[in-house]
Amino acid sequence: MKREEKRGFSTATACYMKEYNVSRNEAIKAFRAIIAGAWEDVNEGCMRPTPIPTPLVRAALNFFRLSDFAYRDNDEYTDQETSFKHLITKVIIDPIPIY
Repeated sequence: MKREEKRGFSTATACYMKEYNVSRNEAIKAFRAIIAGAWEDVNEGCMRPTPIPTPLVRAALNFFRLSDFAYRDNDEYTDQETSFKHLITKVIIDPIPIY
């Protein structure tokens, strides 16, 4: 987050801090609560019957999971030197065989 701000980009955290006059930690805590509520909605929605084909629902759910994983603590996608690159290599290049 700080990297974007140094480059002149506004972040959701910075906007939240300014709008609600809170600290960075309070803003992050608020976003995590919002995300937790959204996951509850997604999980509840997956339990209901839907006219949307299951493979499409599964693909969207997997995209949400990947996004949550990539951005939960840090911007693992942009910062290529973090563990995200290492984990992608493990999953795609050197996967564990399942028999």
